[in-house]
Order: sequence, then C-alpha cells, then structure tokens
Amino acid sequence: MEKIKKLAEVALESENFELAYKYYSKLLEEDIENPDYWLKKALCAAHLTKMDKMLAKEVIVSLKTYFQFEQPNEEDLKKIVDEFTSIIFEKVLEGKTFITDEINQKFNALQIPAGTLYAVNQMRKASIQREVGSKYKNILFEYFKVLDFVLRKKSTLIGCEKAYRAVNSTNYMSKNTGDFFYSLEGTESESILLSELFSFSKNELDRLSPNNTVTNPPSTSGCFIATATMGDYNNPLVLDLRYFRDNWLLNKTWGNEFVDWYYRHSPKVANKIEKSVLLKKMTYFIIVKPLHLITNLLIKNN
Repeated sequence: MEKIKKLAEVALESENFELAYKYYSKLLEEDIENPDYWLKKALCAAHLTKMDKMLAKEVIVSLKTYFQFEQPNEEDLKKIVDEFTSIIFEKVLEGKTFITDEINQKFNALQIPAGTLYAVNQMRKASIQREVGSKYKNILFEYFKVLDFVLRKKSTLIGCEKAYRAVNSTNYMSKNTGDFFYSLEGTESESILLSELFSFSKNELDRLSPNNTVTNPPSTSGCFIATATMGDYNNPLVLDLRYFRDNWLLNKTWGNEFVDWYYRHSPKVANKIEKSVLLKKMTYFIIVKPLHLITNLLIKNN
C-alpha cells in the first residue's frame, strides 16, 4: 500500500489527475476511513469533471465523507474552500464555453442563403441557443451545487468571489442566449439554490471586504471602453477586466501610469462607441475580446 500511496502522491503532484484518481480509489478500497484519501479523490474528481464527463456529484460525496472523518482547523478549511471554489469556477467558465461552442457549431452548420436578413438569422440562432442551453442546464447546475456545498463550510473571500462571479456570469449568459438557465427569480429548487447562493456570497463578500469592487464597484472605476462596447457595467467580461485592473495592473508602477492615462482619454472614445452599433462590434472583436483573453492568461499564469 505504501507503494500505491507514493504513486498517488507523485501523480497528483505532477497533475496527472486521472492516474491519481485511480490510485486514491484503490487506496480507499483498503482504508475506507482515511480522510486524506477522500479529500485527494475529491480534488482529482474536481479537476477531471467536465460537461461531457460530469463528476461533480462524486466531488460532493467524497468531500462529505472527508468531513465525516476529519474536522480540519480553520486555516486548512480555508485552503480547502479556496482551492475547490477556484477549480469549480474555472469549470463553470469551461462549461459556458462548451455550450457556446456547440451553439456556434449548430448555427454554422445551417444552410443559410446569402442575403438572409439579419433578424431572421438571429431568430434561428436564438432557437438553437435555447435548444442547446436547455440540454445542458442540468449538467452545468451540478457545478453550482459543489460551490454551494463547499462555501457553506466556511465563507472565504476567494470562495465568495468565485461563487458570486460564477452565478452572475452564467445568469448573464443565459439571458443573452435564450434564458435557458435557471432564473434567480424562479420557483424550482435549482433556482432557489442559485438565488440563495448568489445572495449569500454577495452578503459575505460585503462583510469580509466592505470595499470590494466585485459586488460594490465604485461609479468612477468603470472600464469605459469595455462597458460601452458590452453595454452593461456588470457584464462578466467587464467584471473580469476590472478585476485584472484592480488585482494585477495597479500593482505595477507602469500599470498605474497607464490607468491614469486611460481614464483621461477613454471617456471620449467610449461615448462614440456607445452611440454606434458598428463601432461596438469592431471594438469587441479588435480590442475587448483579445484583451480579455490576454488578461485571463496573465491572471492564471500569475
């Protein structure tokens, strides 16, 4: 067993989560009450889960079993919450991309005659958005059950931020792709869980960090060009850029200088963009979308 334990540790450290998952499952066959094995199995399952291979239920079951056998101290519990909420938040983003890609594939596969009216194309795409989104909404919802379970164990700044952003961005995407996801105002058990998770994470964020810019962005801190392009101050893409500015760019001397320059000159540009549909589309594809991809890479690598 010591040999398998060592192999499991090496596999996990090298981020071979599939192999580590198998080893920890094997270790649990011999020592079912070992909390460390349950926690590591949950961690591997969290990394491995995806829209076409959902393991979120196994994450929750493994974590529940871990907590039955172990009562971690406050510091260790905080690390667990932060790690799992961060992983699942990334999985939510991957899930949204998965859904968007399938929508685009189905739409692009349509034989649409040249010259078809834009409004007709949008109606056809909206139908596909609802079809695909509804197909995957129950699968995507599994991630939110994990976030809710973990966050209820301990409110942490990182955990609450991840949960809040996950619900907010998914809700926003749903409203722009046929309202396929569970509404925060709905009466289904899923909607109730989402609404409570959203309120809980927001309230806890405000309590832990009253001046945070995630739930309480100051009116003067807008990303003018991105906001004008997306048409919404609380668009998830705008939130991400604002997060990048506050937590990465402003930590650099040159970053502060750039932000000062940006706020002197961008409002005039943003006003022009806001009044033109064409400029919005051009700015999105040429500036905002590439910048968003770059900032996400910089944050992840950092």
